[in-house]
Amino acid sequence: SDQVWRDFFNDWTKFGIFFLNFVKHKEVKRVGYAISFGQDTLAGARINSENIKFIVPLVKRFDAVSVREQSGIELVKELGKDAERVLDPTLLMSAGDYSRLIDSSLYRSHQTSPLFFYILDSNEFKESTIERFGEANRMEIDGIYPNNGKPLLAPELWLKGFRDSQFVFTDSFHGMVFSIINRKPFMVFINKARGVARMTELLDMLGIQNRIIVESEKNLNFSPSPIDWEEVDLRLATLRKKSTDWLINGLR
Repeated sequence: SDQVWRDFFNDWTKFGIFFLNFVKHKEVKRVGYAISFGQDTLAGARINSENIKFIVPLVKRFDAVSVREQSGIELVKELGKDAERVLDPTLLMSAGDYSRLIDSSLYRSHQTSPLFFYILDSNEFKESTIERFGEANRMEIDGIYPNNGKPLLAPELWLKGFRDSQFVFTDSFHGMVFSIINRKPFMVFINKARGVARMTELLDMLGIQNRIIVESEKNLNFSPSPIDWEEVDLRLATLRKKSTDWLINGLR
């Protein structure tokens, strides 16, 4: 899953692995779940005339392919295969599943600030927006910048931030996902470099499109409306069953 059919490497020896080029036996079942290209075109995903000649035969060998974004359905079709849209695999598990990981870890007693952020690509706009919101709501702020060059925190601390905070700011798809899983009020900064469709499509499916912050809104002044978590959970349950059924059937 995730952006596995996007050529970050510019190196077929690495990229080809995600098309299962190492699987030699024809009778082995090949299933791709929630695959993402990360872009809306094959060219954007750096699938070009050089590597597509290797990719198309490999894609046709798959027994089943599903994608995370609606645009991915057409891109897989261009590669010679039908696909269905499903949920990101992190959404197939419940908040309780992740809580068990946290509560069995060394970090179960770690204190989380009321306002939590998880920001991949920091800038002045995002930082000032979070600070202003914290000051306006008298909330202590803490969070994670995973790309600041420092050692990464333990996964359980990352999970705990989404579970135990009162409000979340993020520019990450999975930061948004774990806010939803934990029924946490959140706002998400659109991150064009990392793909917009996966964020907006999930928000649309769950009926919470108003959680987006666009960086061009320089005079930002917002008071986020409450999220109807009962409605979100009903929609998520339907999508979760559909996605789980697809995966189970694909493995049979």
